[in-house]
Amino acid sequence: MKNIIFLAFFLFCFCVFANGGPVFDNKLGSTGNLVFVKKANIRLLKEDLKIKVNGEKAHFQVKYTFQNIGGDTKIQFAFPMETEMFGWDCGEKELECQAGKAKEIKSFIEKEKVFDYKIEKNGKDLKWSKKSETKKIKDNPDVDMNNIIEWFISEIEFKKFEKAEIYISYSIESDRELWFYSCSAMPRMNLRHIHYNFYPASFFGTGTVGDLSVTVDLTELKKDNGKLDETRGLEFIEQTPGVLKFEEKNVDFKKVNEFLVYYSIEDKDRSEYIKTKRLLPTQFRIVSPEIAPENVKKMFDFDPETCFAPGKENEISFFFDKKFLPGYSAILLKTSKNDRFKVTGKMDCDSLDREEKFEYTSDKIRKCDLCSAARCEMQRKPNCKFPTDCAYDLIDPGDYDPTNIKKCRIKIKVESAGATKNIPCISEIFIMPYYLGE
Repeated sequence: MKNIIFLAFFLFCFCVFANGGPVFDNKLGSTGNLVFVKKANIRLLKEDLKIKVNGEKAHFQVKYTFQNIGGDTKIQFAFPMETEMFGWDCGEKELECQAGKAKEIKSFIEKEKVFDYKIEKNGKDLKWSKKSETKKIKDNPDVDMNNIIEWFISEIEFKKFEKAEIYISYSIESDRELWFYSCSAMPRMNLRHIHYNFYPASFFGTGTVGDLSVTVDLTELKKDNGKLDETRGLEFIEQTPGVLKFEEKNVDFKKVNEFLVYYSIEDKDRSEYIKTKRLLPTQFRIVSPEIAPENVKKMFDFDPETCFAPGKENEISFFFDKKFLPGYSAILLKTSKNDRFKVTGKMDCDSLDREEKFEYTSDKIRKCDLCSAARCEMQRKPNCKFPTDCAYDLIDPGDYDPTNIKKCRIKIKVESAGATKNIPCISEIFIMPYYLGE
C-alpha cells in the first residue's frame, strides 16, 4: 500500500489573479487564442490594489488611472484568471481516462470560480463578457498538463488625451491543495495562497506605473484561528496589526511582475471539508442493531460533546449501495483518562478481491494518526482543537476500482479492554466517500 493514493487523473488548480491588459481586438469572438498587444499611447499612471482576506475568500478592489496621450481609441481590455490542470498517465484505461478528464475540464470551466466581477469607467458600469480557453503544455512527457484561462473582456473607449479611472472588483476562493494519505481519513492541506500577476499591465505605455499601492488586509483571519505564513514578490510592511502595505513609484512590471501571500486556516478548512464531504445516515443504512434516531444523530452531528454508548450491542453494521461507496473511515471516542479499549473495523465489497480489516487499541496508536503524540481523549481540550483532530483511523480501503462494485458493508465494533468495564462512548463516526477528486 503506498503512503499516498494517486488517482488515474487528478485536478489541481493553481490560480493567478491577474492585472488587466489590452488584447488582440480583431475578430475577438472567433480568435482561438487571446494574446496581449502593445498599447503605447495608453499610459498607466496609478494602480491601487486592495485585497481583503476573509477565511477561504479573498475580495479584490483595483483602481487604475490611465492617460491617453494620443487620439480617440477603443481597446479590448481583458482581465485573465489563469489556472493549471494536471493529469496523470491513464495507463491501460486510456480512452476511459481521457473521456473522464475531458468531462472534468468541461465541468471545471463551467464552475464559477470568480464571484461578483464588476468593472467601471469613471463611476459608470461597463459591460463584460467571459471567454475560456484551454492550452496544452508539453513540459513533462509523463504529466499531462493544461493551462485553462478565463478572460473577463470589456471594450473601453478613450477620448483624445483623456484621463480615466477604471475600477474592478471581484471575489475568489484562495488556492489550496489536498492530500489523502492511506493512514488517515482526514485530508492534509497546504497553506492557502493568493497569487497576483502584474504582467498584463506591462503592455500599457512603457510597461511601468507611476504609483503602485498594494494593501492586503488579513485582520479577519483571527476569527478562524488563522495566521499569515509568508509573502513573496513584494516587500510589504505591516501598517497596522494584520494589514500589509506596499507602496512604490515608477515600478517596472518586467522587474516586479507578481506577488504571493501564503496563509493558514487549516482548522476551518479541514472541519468544513469533512462536514461537507462526509457520508451521512441519509446516504447509507444502519443494518444492525436498531438504534433510535436521536442516538444515530449523536454519532453524526459533528459535536464532540454528544455521544452514543453502544452497551452490549457494541457492533454496528452499515450498508452502502453503488451511489455512495465508502472510502476512508474514522471514529472519535469519548473516554475517561485511564480507560482501555479496542476498536475493530471491517469493510467488504462485492467484486473486491480483498476484505479490509483494521484494529487499534488504547495503548497502541499508529504513528500516522493525527494525534500521534498522545492519546487524544476528548477531555484534553488543548489537544482537540476541533473534532477531527481526535479521529482515529478505522477503515483504510486504499485505492480500488469502484466501477464494478454495487454494494459495500462496514462493521465497527467498540469494546472495553483490560480492567476497564465501560465501553467507550462513540462521539463521531466519519465515513468519507470514495475519493474521485474535487
